[in-house]
Amino acid sequence: MKREVLVSLGIAVAFGLTACQKKQEPPPPPPAAAAPAAPAPGAMPPEGMGGMPGAMPGAMPGAAPGMGGTPAAPAAPRAVVVPDDVAKSWKSVVLQLTDKKTNKTQDVKVDIGQTAKAGDLEITVENFLPAFTMGGGNITSKNNNTENPAAKVVVKEKGSEVFAGWLFSLYPQAHPMQHEKYALALKDFIKK
Repeated sequence: MKREVLVSLGIAVAFGLTACQKKQEPPPPPPAAAAPAAPAPGAMPPEGMGGMPGAMPGAMPGAAPGMGGTPAAPAAPRAVVVPDDVAKSWKSVVLQLTDKKTNKTQDVKVDIGQTAKAGDLEITVENFLPAFTMGGGNITSKNNNTENPAAKVVVKEKGSEVFAGWLFSLYPQAHPMQHEKYALALKDFIKK
């Protein structure tokens, strides 16, 4: 009986030791690069236009779309072209500032091209485009209708820039401001 127990124990130890060895398998070949599908016009804000260049909602910061966390090359800056009729029509935007700890919200009205203080923050609205679109290397508004409203915003805290990017009214979670205390959203837009 002792002999059977020892043989069984020996077999169990032998299997246990071989099961603990890590098997080295060759890594899979990298996936073939595929051209990303173009979104429907106005469907989603473009990549690289917010606080997380190259990322879309839910993606790892700095990740290229569809590449599973591979860092993206920095997006080339695009010129912002505000059509004359848009510049003449819009006066200001209303941003909703939320304190994440207390969940209190505050509406902050900021004239386009101006800066307003809210809490510890200085918020500058550089541009407003009612029908945000990209094409030909430019960011512009395809018309004066509020089809895809977006505001280019710069936020500073104690003199240091903490956010510079586009806030989208229809897509508030696209490229949101990453801040431990505050959330910021484009709430409304006011005509002249």
